[in-house]
Amino acid sequence: MPHFDVFAEAFSAATTVPAHLEPRTITVAGTPGSFVWTPAAGTLLDAALAAGIGLPSGCRVGQCESCIVRVLSGECAHLVAFEGEADRCLTCQAVPVTDLVLAP
Repeated sequence: MPHFDVFAEAFSAATTVPAHLEPRTITVAGTPGSFVWTPAAGTLLDAALAAGIGLPSGCRVGQCESCIVRVLSGECAHLVAFEGEADRCLTCQAVPVTDLVLAP
């Protein structure tokens, strides 16, 4: 394989989850049950995966914004600048401000 056909990319979005946030109940539409998010759990995506709930994501392999979901109720805050629609959430970069219902 020619050397010019081999390349690597590094993606990083270092974020810090504010420790003062309250635990929140997160429900994912179409899945049984819910899970409790805490600041120690990290982002919504990290917490969902730890709870055994699969959310769409490819962002960690370079498919940015593939983790976007719709917020059916509640409010989240992004840890990085996000210029998307108000009812959308990038789960790899967001934390809940209230209890949430998400639709993948």
